[in-house]
Amino acid sequence: MMTIKKDIVRDTVLIERRQLSVEDYMERSLRVVGRLRATHMYAKAKSVLLYMSKEREVFTHGLVAEALKEGKGVALPRTNRKTDLLEIYLVDDAGKLTKGSFGVEEPVADQSNKIEVSQLDLLVIPGAAFDRQGFRLGWGKGYYDKLLAGLKNCSKTCALAFGFQVLRQIPHEAHDVPVDFIITESEIIDCQNERRKSGSIE
Repeated sequence: MMTIKKDIVRDTVLIERRQLSVEDYMERSLRVVGRLRATHMYAKAKSVLLYMSKEREVFTHGLVAEALKEGKGVALPRTNRKTDLLEIYLVDDAGKLTKGSFGVEEPVADQSNKIEVSQLDLLVIPGAAFDRQGFRLGWGKGYYDKLLAGLKNCSKTCALAFGFQVLRQIPHEAHDVPVDFIITESEIIDCQNERRKSGSIE
């Protein structure tokens, strides 16, 4: 039952996202990314996990290029289909990426550039839908869920989304790990504060 409900929520939001015109999509994306870059947490982060956007996710290709120009340590995820886990690699050139198994641009699996996610100052992640407490729905594969589950409050986690992707409530389970902040084109949501207000954390 939970899976069916999650699928309905995910599909509803993704349909709306796919209906954005190219102009509206890019304009909204620029506003989201601009808000992120203006935050203190981004400014002070020396190393950051980003992602290469696909299928109308908040557009991040320019963000990756700008972060590299700013001298930040930029890491990107690579999907390991054998382990069903995301592996994280530092990159120094967005032009040296390869197409991954889901059509996403990924770093080459160079072990000398592999890094543990806990070593990064800020994690910027995608998602299909969120609620204001920071719980998220991804693409249903669980890759980012496993990544977040391995954290021990050592990095800030931030999701990028369009406003219509943030719902009053989404289905989640006890083991799901919420993000700390959600940044949309119109606001920055402090999810930790939202959880405190709801009584879910002290």
